[in-house]
Amino acid sequence: RTTAFEFRPALRSLVRSKLISLAAIALFAVTIGSTTAIYAVVEAVMLRPIAMRAPDRTVVIWQRDDARSTPVVEAAYGEVDSWRNARSVEALGLFSSVNWSLSLIDGDSRARFAYVAVSPSFFEVVGIPPALGRPLNSQDEAGNEPRAAVISDQLWRQRFGASPRIIGATIRVQDDVASPVRSIEVVGVMPPGFDFPRAAQLWVPAAPSLRAFAQRAGQDAGEFLVNFRVFYAVGRLHENAIGAQVAEELTVISRGSGQRSSAGSVSGVVVTPVDAYLQGPARPVLWTMLGGALLMVLLACSSVAGLQVFRSAIGDRALAVHMALGAERPRLIARAALEGVLLAGAGLIGAIVIAWLTTDWLVSTAPLDVPRLTTARLTSWPVALFMAVLTTIVGVLAGVWPAVFVGRIDAGQTLTSGARTVMHPRERRLQRVVVGWQVAVAVVLLAGAALFVRSVQTLDRTDVGFRAEGLLSMDVEPSWKEPERWDAFYDALLSRTGELSGVADASAVYLR
Repeated sequence: RTTAFEFRPALRSLVRSKLISLAAIALFAVTIGSTTAIYAVVEAVMLRPIAMRAPDRTVVIWQRDDARSTPVVEAAYGEVDSWRNARSVEALGLFSSVNWSLSLIDGDSRARFAYVAVSPSFFEVVGIPPALGRPLNSQDEAGNEPRAAVISDQLWRQRFGASPRIIGATIRVQDDVASPVRSIEVVGVMPPGFDFPRAAQLWVPAAPSLRAFAQRAGQDAGEFLVNFRVFYAVGRLHENAIGAQVAEELTVISRGSGQRSSAGSVSGVVVTPVDAYLQGPARPVLWTMLGGALLMVLLACSSVAGLQVFRSAIGDRALAVHMALGAERPRLIARAALEGVLLAGAGLIGAIVIAWLTTDWLVSTAPLDVPRLTTARLTSWPVALFMAVLTTIVGVLAGVWPAVFVGRIDAGQTLTSGARTVMHPRERRLQRVVVGWQVAVAVVLLAGAALFVRSVQTLDRTDVGFRAEGLLSMDVEPSWKEPERWDAFYDALLSRTGELSGVADASAVYLR
């Protein structure tokens, strides 16, 4: 006698209808694997807590100019300072809207890194203190150029070997080869994973940076602080404050301060939750992808159920014979349910491989601007739990139909209904329709999985205002200081680049 949960009869049954079994396993592998890969990205980008103090009350603030249809107008240093009087804001800081870059000089070697200008209150608002040293303070705001900096954990490990002696050490930096080399003291190192604003490697005080810019431009430093619009504000709201209330209050303050955009008065202030600011266009795309992937899983279960209908219809007389010979109905029901579980389990093996390869591919090919995308891992416990729960549900759904079918078989009626084994033409046509439908669903599922995986490459890709097809950009910096040699260098570089095969034209732009 065999037990109800013996695997051998179930395996034999699946092997006898190996084409149907392989089709079911392939459907489960593709749908479970691709859905898990998409969830791994969703978990890393959107579900993982943001490394900030009270992220649910943290907002990013800028302005808009409806007269020029400009949805984003940066704020000036002095204007953000006037916003601190808002009653709905608990704390307020600022950070530059672009990441400037400078060269870090170590002997004869030099490397370019992005830095961002921030107010000392920036670190208090985000609520993440440096892992080593201290944050910037009000004393660092003095002077006509930055003299202190907080560096990222990545830069600390990459360039300074994670030495704790970096705190208080002086590093040599240079804005460009025509600028003088200056010294900055490293006062702090941020903890791993802190990446705000995106890709920043150094945080320097904003006011000295603006004074240095004004000095190089030959402008008055005071006017530069008031009128140079290159900042966003980051604020932490009071517990009862809402975004619309804050936007209205800051708009009144802005209009009262007399600040003007390049074309006139700003129309209003925009207040955006920090998670929406960081995720940007990725949020709706990822949620849509995950919803579509889960729908594909349900369709896969439906498809496998239809395949099981066909297989069960062929084997109902064999099951009736087993019952007539004394086989217990509960044992046959358990075996039929076990067949569905085995299909899902076999699909899980392929799903793990597909999910692993797909996740790595998504991380390597999706845009780098998607926050925390590179941290997506199948080994994280939320992703592993999601895959286990999804596989369990699929296994249960795959085993329900054959179990129900076996439970409803009337052995006596089946065996006495006629000795013929040939099905009625109407039944044969119905089964052909079912099989054709399942093949069509399988094709749609495979195509849908490929399209959903491919669509992740569109994350954070917005209209940039020009045709980007075929464009290639690179950073090139001469190694000499004389500006007159720069002109000759770039003229020769553009001329020779334009003569390369496959290059239609070449141009240059100066970026700091």
